[in-house]
Amino acid sequence: GARGDGLALKYSALAGDGSAGPRAREGSMLFSAAEASLGDEDGAAALQKAEEAARVFREVRDARGVADAMRVVVCAHALLGDREKARRVADEEREAFKAQGEARGEAAMLLSGAEVAAGAPEGVSAAEGEEAERAALAARDTFRSLGDQKMEAMCLTALATAHLRGKSKRAQGEAVSRALAAGGEARALLQQLGDKRGEARALHALAVTSSQMGADSVVDALRYVREALALWKDLGDQRSEALELHAVAQLQLQDQRPQDAADASQTALTSLQGVKSGKGQHHQAAVLSTATAAFVALKEFEQAIRLCERKVAHFQADDDPMSEAIATEALVTVHLAAGDRTEALRAADRALVIVRSVPGKSRRSRRFEAAMLQTIADARLAGDEAEAAQEALEAALKIYKEIGDQDGLTKAHTNMSYVEMALGEYRDAIRAAGDARDAARGEGDRLQEGAALLALCCAHMSKGSKGDMRRCVGVAKDAQDIFEEEQHKRAEACAAYLLANAYINTKEFEKAIVVAKKSQSMFKEAECRDDESNLALLVAHAHFFQGLAEGAPDVGAKPPDVWQRALKAAEDALAMSRRRGNNEQIGKCLLGVAQVHVMTKNGKDAQQTLDEALELARKIESASAEAYAHTLNAQLYWALKQEDLAPEPARRALELFLQIGDQAGAELAEEMTRLTAGDDVPAAPTTAAASAATTAVAEYDGPTEEE
Repeated sequence: GARGDGLALKYSALAGDGSAGPRAREGSMLFSAAEASLGDEDGAAALQKAEEAARVFREVRDARGVADAMRVVVCAHALLGDREKARRVADEEREAFKAQGEARGEAAMLLSGAEVAAGAPEGVSAAEGEEAERAALAARDTFRSLGDQKMEAMCLTALATAHLRGKSKRAQGEAVSRALAAGGEARALLQQLGDKRGEARALHALAVTSSQMGADSVVDALRYVREALALWKDLGDQRSEALELHAVAQLQLQDQRPQDAADASQTALTSLQGVKSGKGQHHQAAVLSTATAAFVALKEFEQAIRLCERKVAHFQADDDPMSEAIATEALVTVHLAAGDRTEALRAADRALVIVRSVPGKSRRSRRFEAAMLQTIADARLAGDEAEAAQEALEAALKIYKEIGDQDGLTKAHTNMSYVEMALGEYRDAIRAAGDARDAARGEGDRLQEGAALLALCCAHMSKGSKGDMRRCVGVAKDAQDIFEEEQHKRAEACAAYLLANAYINTKEFEKAIVVAKKSQSMFKEAECRDDESNLALLVAHAHFFQGLAEGAPDVGAKPPDVWQRALKAAEDALAMSRRRGNNEQIGKCLLGVAQVHVMTKNGKDAQQTLDEALELARKIESASAEAYAHTLNAQLYWALKQEDLAPEPARRALELFLQIGDQAGAELAEEMTRLTAGDDVPAAPTTAAASAATTAVAEYDGPTEEE
């Protein structure tokens, strides 16, 4: 119903009916004008005319006219971005029709309420999704009993969308089947009625539903949108044709066809430029986001930047700050993908200035501002600017609280937990993650609860006490259970990664190895190759610490089985990283192999591996990797009783650690320096190897919001 029920022709005919009274004809004329404005996406004009039409129809006691006009009123409020007002009007009018015994009017308002909930761009809770389903079903039953096939089909189209809203991954399979059935039934009815406009909408709903069924379903979804595209073309509806072409581009992007997506979205953009409507610019901004994503996937960053800058200038010239802000946000995305954090932050600051200039401070503009602040916080944190990230997140939290956006609050609290960790405020990090978890539970958002649990696990691990490590195990298991239930493989693998680390810290090494291998397998299944390599290294890491717990062999002694398993795991990880060709990962794995050789006092292989690690570290300009390699070299000389050779690499390691501000590394190098200088320090240090093992695995910082 976002573009109306297609009743303008009917009411135009009634306006010219001489047998009707003058006020009734006036009401019909007002309704026709209101629905036409709604079709042009002029929400303000549609609202004014529809409210006037409703007043006239009430005056002449035309209950059906009132119901039809109030559906336009609800749609207009939603079009203007005030969904709360749209819901409230639908609920109030439904109660009024119910009190009057007007079944058709009550059904019309039930349908309006369902459409508002099902069309909410920010998503709905499970409870809201179920309520939308119940309302659409009840409305369908009433219209069916009244023999109104057109409105029955409208209910079925809304139902096709409502079935999917607020559903968990586990429940989505059954929901998709019901949605496809409802969409198919709607299409059949509308074909029978010869309603091409309604049929195109039903086809679009079928496409959206099909796209939820995984990679194989994209072909079906594309077939539906292309059929809808043909209908819009037949109807001469250029705007709807362009928007359907945008849907084609989104599906092509989902199908990993970025070039096709780029072509389709650019064609849609060109077409929308010739359309004048209340939301024409906003549509262009949405299509621009898809085009940008396609160019980023193609790594055509310069082309993406030129397109974004061109559209920013276009929206600025048309005095449309909201669309200008969205286009600038797309520019931020491109700069971040290209690795240019400085330009990304500059564009993000510009987007904030622009969106703050939007008149009226709508909920939509405030949500955009808060989301942009979160993007800024992420970029600041990535640049080790934790205090600046904290400031941005605090501003975002304030906005989310003001507008009552629970979903935004939950995500911001989760992100704040990582910022507090970076600041070393581990208790505050635990508190923020706990707040996020509790909020997500309150909203029934299982995936967001899982994301908060991952942050909570990281916070406990960062705090580091024995009690925190035990709690970390429990929290990681809870997160793993949620993601398994929700069938989110990558997130489940992330939870398993953290669980394996927790087991290492609680010295349950066998469990750590089993869980790390499981996580590695899941990352492989999800085709996350870099993560798979990291987990291969974590398996080696677990074996290494198991060896440390059992003790290192003497010089010349055959390494026990535990150390042979550790070496095999480290060499497997190195082989995988070489196949991937990632030099940074190869460097970590070389340190992983070297540390086993150092602990088993295999001087020749240890030195050969460390020489390669040092050469690679210098090549890729990784001072940290070079410093740890020097530290291991110093330990190797000490272990082989070549104490006179140990001071130089220990001194060089200390210089590098101080240079890059690695306090923990500097303390380690100082210990090695004192040891090699003959000071009274316990012999047989294992801290260098253990620290190298720890740095060998990339620090986990949680899944992104999209993941």
